[in-house]
Amino acid sequence: DDIGILNSQQNDSDDCEPYIFVLVDGVYQQYNQINPGFKDQLDIIIRRGPTHGIYTIITGNLQRDVPDILQADIAQKILFQVTEKGTIQSVVGLSPETYQKKIEAGQELGPGRGLLNSNPALEFQCALPINDGEPVNPMSHVISISKQMLASWKGQLPPDVESLPYFVTLDELQFSDTVDMFRIGKSQEALQPVGLSLAKDGPIFMIISMTPGLGKTSSLYLWLIELSKKYNQQQLKLVLIDYHTRTLRYFTKLPHIVQKDKMRSHVTRKEDLKGVLEWLNSEINARRAEIEKLYTDDPENFNEEENIQRFGYLVVVIDDYEAFNNSKTTDLLTACIVNGEEVGVRLVLTEDASLLGNDDLMKRAKKHGCGILLGGSDGLGVFNGAQPPYGQKTFSLPPGRGYLIRRGQAQLIQAAAYWNEGQYPIDTLKNRLYNK
Repeated sequence: DDIGILNSQQNDSDDCEPYIFVLVDGVYQQYNQINPGFKDQLDIIIRRGPTHGIYTIITGNLQRDVPDILQADIAQKILFQVTEKGTIQSVVGLSPETYQKKIEAGQELGPGRGLLNSNPALEFQCALPINDGEPVNPMSHVISISKQMLASWKGQLPPDVESLPYFVTLDELQFSDTVDMFRIGKSQEALQPVGLSLAKDGPIFMIISMTPGLGKTSSLYLWLIELSKKYNQQQLKLVLIDYHTRTLRYFTKLPHIVQKDKMRSHVTRKEDLKGVLEWLNSEINARRAEIEKLYTDDPENFNEEENIQRFGYLVVVIDDYEAFNNSKTTDLLTACIVNGEEVGVRLVLTEDASLLGNDDLMKRAKKHGCGILLGGSDGLGVFNGAQPPYGQKTFSLPPGRGYLIRRGQAQLIQAAAYWNEGQYPIDTLKNRLYNK
């Protein structure tokens, strides 16, 4: 085969290409619960892999668990403890006479007893990781054997295959100073930091989860930490609508909160919201008037993005949007978001996928289709019909695992935690915000 020819040309055995074994335990579940990308890739690996030193081992409880498209490409087949004559014949051909007599006599086949589809079929006993009658957890023996094999290996060990961890901290994610993005996590494909930009993304950002408890509010806290560190109070002003959840109280002392006469942009009472939105609306109108003047005076050199950065961003934040929407106070906010998109107004909201409504503001958020989805790929459609990456349809992901959606493209990520392992999250949050 190709790999045999390649390795025969190497003078040093350490330069030889290693053999690779792909193990798929429970092929029925894996094959039928993943989108077609997985099926295509597995079929290609099974058909073309052996000539390149890549071999596949799959397991299934029943013959029909192995998809028909794969059956013809599987050269070696093993049956364990199968007594049904039709299954035996279709998989390995005629069984040995001694094996058939055991079945006819009703003799129990012990663990590891099976048939190999050689010609003729071969009855054999598979080696087991424990001795007969030994009351020991088999897995402990497997681990012990694995350690012994590793200790006895004298050659060069293959490099570890780096994968996306299930816990990523903010401190391990670094962007260069020239990148106009705030950090949100690490990607699976490149294993590099990923983020979003107030200038180039949005203007509405959603943090959605398939079920509660997957890290929506923690992700929101991290975003606010990032924004408050990246921008000073002239570059960023925050409007925190918080009377319905009280989850944003830790940010109330940030200098980015606007205090003007009796108006304060951390809204802790429903009756104060109207005044804050009226202030926001007047700020938007003033900015629009100034931008129109700048364009009229010098249309050739007009740069909208530079003007927005000169004004600074106005970021409205709502945790648990459905609870806020039920308060029937969205009309004026919707008008502010629509009128303010071109002058630096941005909206960040969180919600569970099952509670997403269809009011005018939510329709607009879905149309922009920007943010993160935690917990699985089923909810990607709310991000303007986004689809999971090829071969990456997922279900029931752990906390923090999900998808980043930007400009219609989704990628699998692990959202970062703002605390390190062993730290108390709220204490760490306060330390990061106020440098205590």
